[in-house]
Amino acid sequence: MTDDRELLDLKTRLSPLLLRMKGVSGVGTAGRKLTVYLADDSEQLRKDVEGVIQREAPGVDVSTVVSGEFRAQ
Repeated sequence: MTDDRELLDLKTRLSPLLLRMKGVSGVGTAGRKLTVYLADDSEQLRKDVEGVIQREAPGVDVSTVVSGEFRAQ
């Protein structure tokens, strides 16, 4: 996916679904990819995230980053 507008629309659409998942800290865009930030590295969580992506936006390039939890300052 190379179109920035499409990527931002995708992030807006998928963020509520992904952020409801226990262990997902955030959703962003980096390197022209949808990026899902994980609180902890878990094979099951990665599978769950991939399932949402495949169901809602098949073929989209996504990366996961283990970032820990994000907290407001």
